[in-house]
Amino acid sequence: MALTLPRRRTLFEDINKISVTANDAYILELMTELNELNEEATGFRWAAASTQIDQDRVLVNSEAFLLYVGHLKQGQSEGEKSDITFPADFKLLFLRIRLFVLYATPRMPGRARGTPCTYQSLTKIRSGLSFHANRSYRLRSMDAPRAAVLYSTITEVLRFAVTKYSIPLYGNPNTTHVGLSEIAQLIDLDMAQTRCFAVAEQHHLSWCIGRTCAVRPGSLGYNPKDKRRVPQGQFLTWRDVEIFRGTEAGHFTADIKFIVVKTNHQDAEAASKASKPSRSIRCRVMSPNLIDNLVFSVPHRILIIALRRKAIAGIDTLDELLNGEALNIQVCGRWKPSFLDQPILLGSTPRGLEVSDKPASSASLTEYLRERGKQMGYARTITFYSIRRRIATDLTEQVGPDHARRIMGHSAGSKTLEHYYLDDATITDLYAMALGESVNRQAMKETRLLHDLSTTALGAEEVRSIYGTILNEAVAAFIEQDPNAPETGSPREWRNYRRRVSQVVLTSLLRVRSEKLHETITREEATARVQRNASNSLMRAILQTCAAMPTQDPLDEEPPAMLADGGFESHYVESPPEPDIDLSPSSNVIMRFTDETSKPLDHMEVPDASVPYFTCVRLMMELLLIFSNSTPHVQAGGRLPLSTLPLSITARPRHNNQLVCNECHEDEEVDAEHRHRVWKCNAHLQRHLNSDFHSLRNKFLRRLEASHSPSSPWKCPICTQLQHPRAVEYPSSAKVLRHVEQSGQMVHLWGKEHEKLKTEAGYSSTWRHNTNGGVKASVRYERKKRAGGFAERMAVLESYGILYSEDAELAVSQPTPYEHVLSGGPAQLIDSMEVEGVTPIFEVPMNIDMDTADDFLKGCLRDDPSPPNLPSSLLQAMGLEPV
Repeated sequence: MALTLPRRRTLFEDINKISVTANDAYILELMTELNELNEEATGFRWAAASTQIDQDRVLVNSEAFLLYVGHLKQGQSEGEKSDITFPADFKLLFLRIRLFVLYATPRMPGRARGTPCTYQSLTKIRSGLSFHANRSYRLRSMDAPRAAVLYSTITEVLRFAVTKYSIPLYGNPNTTHVGLSEIAQLIDLDMAQTRCFAVAEQHHLSWCIGRTCAVRPGSLGYNPKDKRRVPQGQFLTWRDVEIFRGTEAGHFTADIKFIVVKTNHQDAEAASKASKPSRSIRCRVMSPNLIDNLVFSVPHRILIIALRRKAIAGIDTLDELLNGEALNIQVCGRWKPSFLDQPILLGSTPRGLEVSDKPASSASLTEYLRERGKQMGYARTITFYSIRRRIATDLTEQVGPDHARRIMGHSAGSKTLEHYYLDDATITDLYAMALGESVNRQAMKETRLLHDLSTTALGAEEVRSIYGTILNEAVAAFIEQDPNAPETGSPREWRNYRRRVSQVVLTSLLRVRSEKLHETITREEATARVQRNASNSLMRAILQTCAAMPTQDPLDEEPPAMLADGGFESHYVESPPEPDIDLSPSSNVIMRFTDETSKPLDHMEVPDASVPYFTCVRLMMELLLIFSNSTPHVQAGGRLPLSTLPLSITARPRHNNQLVCNECHEDEEVDAEHRHRVWKCNAHLQRHLNSDFHSLRNKFLRRLEASHSPSSPWKCPICTQLQHPRAVEYPSSAKVLRHVEQSGQMVHLWGKEHEKLKTEAGYSSTWRHNTNGGVKASVRYERKKRAGGFAERMAVLESYGILYSEDAELAVSQPTPYEHVLSGGPAQLIDSMEVEGVTPIFEVPMNIDMDTADDFLKGCLRDDPSPPNLPSSLLQAMGLEPV
């Protein structure tokens, strides 16, 4: 019997129920709840979180200005502040607003460092003051000034300030473009130096999704400015993704539905008045046709993350995923119920050491990409929108602006694509069009590649070479000449100041080197860079491994023998069936190919037969799954031997990549291992510099060993140079050193010339120690131990009321307000019998009840005039021997 659900009541029926069945208590409770909701709704702000932050910032700055000029006072309540900031006298209100605008306009900095504020940014002052003025008067039940009058008053003074201080209308927008070559570069760099590959692979997936689906970062992660987005699930979840198997082994298709189209909060009024309300975007991402583009495959990367987290129901290993028995289009992404509302992209713990259980924010996606671009040495700052600009330009070139606008989620009448995303200069041959010639798109593509960020990048090694000595010297020089450097401050303030200076100096050094590269790079070098960036290092290594490894496609296996009772094995599929009719995309699904930007949409290129597609997929997914493991090994069945890949799996922090010893690098006698050694941390490098490795004695020893031939005996180089008649052969280098150090005791035998050359070679009484280094660890340990012991002794003395001063002893005693008491100076003996009115100490009765005193006090205060019985710890602290 089918389950029948009750019909939902209409609003009219629900209202009638109140008058029919409700009693007075229910009505009272209902009205109380409605009144509370009404009070909560009063003054509700429905603008986006970023807009509210800008409005509040303007109000805070306005109140701070009124506080400094004396109109506001510290400690006033919010109501008192509102009465002064937005007074009932509108003339006074307009005067204070105009003065604040005139003060703030020339002093507001631009968003970029060293740039002035633009008129477009100054209009936020007008919108913020207009909003808070209207809201304040309305909450206080007062008449507000007319909106048009307030708007005109602020606009008048803004226009005057713009003309007076020559403020630009718009700033220099960031128009960087990040394509496949840049993403391949960043993936290679990140895999070589990431601290946690589980964190890095999520960002790699976000880059690939951004490139393929042309989405904003807010469609993948939550908006950090609006904390309501996290409980509402305003990010990409496993529920939004479906994975299908393809007709060929190793092919997968992902259907991704992006619920959040824009990062800003959806305006209900604007949506109701729009010609077509905003909708979610659904993209069908196919597997790449080219093997070289497997590294950008969105379905494979999602499945790798799912296998790592055990999110697929019934599939726990890579073999179960790739060797599934159903080869036709079927859903293989059966996510476990506990994962459906979980985010695909997770955040990280501080410093990116581990994956956290919280969703990644849109700001973290952009910041991670920006940092990797800086480490790569790109000439300009990149953001997540750099990927969106490039794919918008490529889509417009291939399918036209209307289809590109639909893919990007813009309305049909919007011109945002043309104003903020499209780069017409790189895809339009104006000269050919003006002269009526045929457009050479291949030449335009090659020209664009020569000027891409991936071609003009400094490179990770060049950037890492700046860290260390170069950056430290530049920062020290900057601080020395900076007039705004804090003269005094806490260590935290100095640390933050040095961080800011380091960022400024590093950016300047990178810009100078980038400009030098642009001036000196040749056409041949740029072409070589383009060819080198044509493929990913990971895929090159996988292809080389596949070519050298005999692997067998599962479709080429011999059919099994027939069973005794007839038929074949239950898991055997005779051949791949025909694709289903549902394979054709529906009208509301956007078909996307990872490599469609380099080939037409209807072009299907068959992979190289010498390298099976399934083998490359298996090896790539296996490598990414076990990349973060410590020990790679070879497994049966065509598994990937990681030792054959030219990749650096050991990750190192960026700031330690150039911790090398300059003295070792400049010393020709130092072996190659020490000359090119990279130290793990600054403490290890400093310990090496403080050691005796670079002492004059060890330098002499290294020169001696470098000039020695294994087939010849050891000889003193000084005796050999003088052709001394007493020169002898030695069994080892240590014996030669002993002869050099002890020859000064027998000058009558070896001669003064021998001593002179020995001194010129570096011999001295201190040649065993490195005089240029710091204090050795052993010496620092002894000093610390002695200081700790002294501190313990002082603590014991202070506990008994004995205080010591670090001031110098006075040469002459100084009088004090107390009679017969002198301060400082040498010790003086005072005979109490010669001083009138002074009672000897032994005749002064003790004002202590011995019956109630404890045993320790009784032992210290005895009747006999001998010294008190002090505890051993106090005597040792005073430097006395215990009795």
